[in-house]
Amino acid sequence: MLSSNIKIECAKSQVLRIVRARNLSEKIIDSLIVDHTEKRLITCLGPKTINIVLLNSELDKLNK
Repeated sequence: MLSSNIKIECAKSQVLRIVRARNLSEKIIDSLIVDHTEKRLITCLGPKTINIVLLNSELDKLNK
């Protein structure tokens, strides 16, 4: 089964590409990443992740 979540570090590494592709500011993209960071069930286990499907949906709304 494929997961729609990626590590926060992976999302942050793509910010500049998203800025260019969507013609949005880096500050907006960074803010969306923070807003869509999923909470860990146990604070010390596992990496922080973001649901990329939800993030892309929000980015699509901004581009309309």
